[in-house]
Amino acid sequence: WQDMPLTEAAQTVQVSAYPDAYAQWEQQAADIVAHHWNS
Repeated sequence: WQDMPLTEAAQTVQVSAYPDAYAQWEQQAADIVAHHWNS
């Protein structure tokens, strides 16, 4: 999973009917984590 694209890893776990839906939130999620991780 560490070498997989985030959306592929999420789809492997979630098995969403809309596998591409994760991609739209990837950057926002990364920004939020980075902001709080480095606080």
